[in-house]
Amino acid sequence: MAAPKPQRPWTTDDEAFLREHYPKRGVRHCAHQLRRTKTSVGAKARTMGLSVECGPGVAIRSNEAIDAAIRAAYRRPAGDGARSRLSEQLGLSPTWISMRALEIGARKPERARRPWTTKEFEIVAAHTKASAVTVSAALRAAGFKRSPAAVTHIRRIRRFDSTDAPLYTIPEAADLFGIGKDVVHRWIRVGMLRPDAGGHGGGLGRLVVSDETLARFVVEHPSAVDLSKIQLAGSSEWFIDLLARKGTVATLTPAESQTERIVALVNARPELLEDRRQVALLLEIPFESCTVTISKAIKTGLIQPARSVA
Repeated sequence: MAAPKPQRPWTTDDEAFLREHYPKRGVRHCAHQLRRTKTSVGAKARTMGLSVECGPGVAIRSNEAIDAAIRAAYRRPAGDGARSRLSEQLGLSPTWISMRALEIGARKPERARRPWTTKEFEIVAAHTKASAVTVSAALRAAGFKRSPAAVTHIRRIRRFDSTDAPLYTIPEAADLFGIGKDVVHRWIRVGMLRPDAGGHGGGLGRLVVSDETLARFVVEHPSAVDLSKIQLAGSSEWFIDLLARKGTVATLTPAESQTERIVALVNARPELLEDRRQVALLLEIPFESCTVTISKAIKTGLIQPARSVA
């Protein structure tokens, strides 16, 4: 990694220019004239006690012409550059113009952000691997109105855990493996990876794969997995967790019935007879159904009872 460039020191002339022009012309003008970034100029102005509203004995006063120009700029569609052009034309900072627009009623005050509810957090947490658009749609279906941008923001500040999501879209799986989605599609075309039954997540027409399917793929095709790419993608913890939770299940031959899956797993790991809830969790089936099936399998001799295992 290249070392950061040292910052150019401020000279006496630079400071004199800033003291004279910053209060009247703002950060953009000074940054352009001094060939510095706006961040650098703004930080230096703060340390010198300068501001665009009032410098040393200098205050910005509006007039009818300026107010009329501000009103005209704010009547234009947002994003067409009219406000930026006005800032350049008047030599005033965009912040000052925005505040003046609020004072004269040219723009409405921003609405206070509506706080997130516990239910909304639960919905976001339940869709940790889905796109922000998908989560926004799920929230809307539950009666909450949040934009994809709002979902992205709350995910960033709350850092929802994404390691327990049971289904992944093809782009999501590709990101976790640190590869392009075309590689995953090729795995599917040649039969190395099979999308899960039902084939589509959230009714949005997208192929999905479960964590068990991904674990089985890793076990059956280890040469196709590049651990260095997984590390570069920042997915090492997810990968370890995947194999820890689904590694044993992935070594089993896919069975057609629930009974066969249970029998195959318990015979492969006899110690699980002492913890039938773990069997249910590993195979993602109801505990009651799992324990009934195990009891019947013991009676019919498909599974040896725990005392025989010892």
